[in-house]
Amino acid sequence: MSWLGLLLTPVLCVDQEPAWERVEVRVLSVQGQLVQIDRGREAGVEPGDRLRLQPLGQSERFGRVQSVAERTAWVLMLPGPEGEAGMDIGTGGELELPAERRRAAASESDFRDRSGPLPETEPRWADPVEPTDSSRPLLEQLGTRPEERASLWRGRTWMSSYLSAERALRDSHSLFARAGLELEGDNPFGYGGALQLRAEFDYRAYDAEGDPAESEPAVRLERASYRRGGQRFETRRLEVGRFLQHGFPELGLLDGMELQWGREDGARVGVSAGWLPEATQELTTGNDFQLAAFYRGSAGGTALADTRWHWGAAVQQTWHDGTPDRSLLLLQSSWSRGTTAWRNAAWIDYYDADDLGKDTGLEPTLAYSMLHWSLDRSGGSVGVRHWRYPQLLRFQAGNFILLDLFEDHTTRADVSLWWRVRSRTRIRVRVDHWQSRERDGSGLELGSSWVDLLSPGLTTSLSAFRHEGAFTDATGVRLDQSLPPWAGHWQLHFETVRFEENDHGHDALEHELRARWSNRLEAGWSLSADLGWRYGEEQNNPTLSFFASRSF
Repeated sequence: MSWLGLLLTPVLCVDQEPAWERVEVRVLSVQGQLVQIDRGREAGVEPGDRLRLQPLGQSERFGRVQSVAERTAWVLMLPGPEGEAGMDIGTGGELELPAERRRAAASESDFRDRSGPLPETEPRWADPVEPTDSSRPLLEQLGTRPEERASLWRGRTWMSSYLSAERALRDSHSLFARAGLELEGDNPFGYGGALQLRAEFDYRAYDAEGDPAESEPAVRLERASYRRGGQRFETRRLEVGRFLQHGFPELGLLDGMELQWGREDGARVGVSAGWLPEATQELTTGNDFQLAAFYRGSAGGTALADTRWHWGAAVQQTWHDGTPDRSLLLLQSSWSRGTTAWRNAAWIDYYDADDLGKDTGLEPTLAYSMLHWSLDRSGGSVGVRHWRYPQLLRFQAGNFILLDLFEDHTTRADVSLWWRVRSRTRIRVRVDHWQSRERDGSGLELGSSWVDLLSPGLTTSLSAFRHEGAFTDATGVRLDQSLPPWAGHWQLHFETVRFEENDHGHDALEHELRARWSNRLEAGWSLSADLGWRYGEEQNNPTLSFFASRSF
C-alpha cells in the first residue's frame, strides 16, 4: 500500500460490503424536462431512483426516474439553478441503486441468458399474473381482487437547498430551495384503484451588490392522478388527473385521461386526451390540448431464450389556444437477447402551409438507432442520432433564431467501449462526432477506474476529455476519489478545464473542487451534502448544497 493510501485509511475504516452501487448512464433523448436514459429494468432501475447528470465543464443536474422499460427509463429533471443546462443528448451521469436490487437484476439476467433447446410451445399461465407488492403476502395478492384488499399507503418527503456565491466580478448570492411530498395509495376508496400525489414548493432568491434583492416562490404540482385496472382481473387501464402518460411516456405529462386495453396476444392499444403542461418551473397548463392514440406489440421472451422484439407507434395532435399546432407520429422498435439490445425510434412531424419556416409535408424531428452490449469483461454501445427544431406554437424551452426552424439540424454518431483489464481495473473510451448546418466537431473521452488502488474498498476514477462545441471547445481532466466510510460515504471530485472560444479567440482556464457526503439510514432517511468551489480566470464561485428525503 502506498503512503497516500495510509493517509486515507483512518482507524474508523472497516471492511464492509457496500449497500449501494453506482450505475453509469447516457442520455438518449430530451423532451422538455424529460430525458430518456439507456438503462432500465435489466439494470435494477425503478421509479423514484435519483439521477445525477455530469455534463463536461458544467454543474451537475438531478432528476427522478418516472417510468421504466426493460432497457430504458424516463427521468423528470428537477428545476436547477442553471435552467436547462446539461441536458444534451449524450450527456453522461449515474444512478445510485441498492446493491441487493442490482444483484437480483443480475441474477435474473443470468437465468435468462442460459442456452438450451426451445420448447415446442411457449409455456403460458391461464391468467397473466400482475406485478406484486413485496410488502404484502404473495398468496393474499394473487387470490384477492384489488377492491377486496386492505388500503395501503406509502410515500416520500424531501427537501434540498443550493446556495451559491460569486466573488470574482462583484459579490452576489443565490439560493434555490425545494421541499416536496409524494403519496401513493392502493385501493384508497375501496374500488381497487391507486391514487398518486406529488407536489413541491420551490423558492429562488438572488442578491447582487448594487442591485435590489429578488425572490420568487413557486408551487409545482407534478402528479395528481387516480388509476384503475391494468392487472389480471381487469386488463383495461384507466388513469385520470395529472400524470406521465403510461402507454407512450414520450408524449409527456398530461392533465386529462388515458385509457388502454390489453389484448390476449400481449399487445396494448390506448387513447389519451387532455392538456399538456408547459415545460416551466410551475408546469402551467390550459393553453395546449392534445389527442393521442398508440399501439404496442411484442414477441419472444421465453424463459430459456431471452430474445425479445418490441414495437410501437403513436399519433398525437395538439392545439394551442384552439389553433391546430403539432401533428406528430412516433415509431419505436427494439430487439434484445441476453445483455445485447438494439433500439430505434423516430419522431416525425407533419407541417402544412401555415407552419412558418417549414416545407409542407413530413419531416423527421428526432431519430436514433443504438446498439448496446455487455459481456463478462467488456461492453459498449454504438449509436447515431439526428434531430431538428420542431415548429410549435406552444412554449419551447431554449432560445434559437428563426432561421434554425427551417435549416438547422444536428447529426451525432458516437462509440463507447469499456473493458476490464484486471478484476479491479476498468478502462473506458468514448468517441463522438457531430455536424450541424454550419459547424461540426468531435469529442474524445478516455478514462479508467481502479478499486483498491489507494486502500481496500476505495475507488479511484480518472478521465481526460476533449469536446468541440458549436462556439466553445473544452479540454480537461476529471478525478474522482472515494474515501473510507465514516458515518456515510465520502467522495472527492476535481476537474480542470480549458475553454477556447471559437469566434473571439478568448481562452479561460477553470477548475472545480468538490467534496460530497451521502448516507442512508435504516429509518428510511437518505441524506447528502455537497461543498464545491469553481475558480479560475474571472471566476470565484463557492457552492453548498444539501438534500434529504425519507420514504415511509
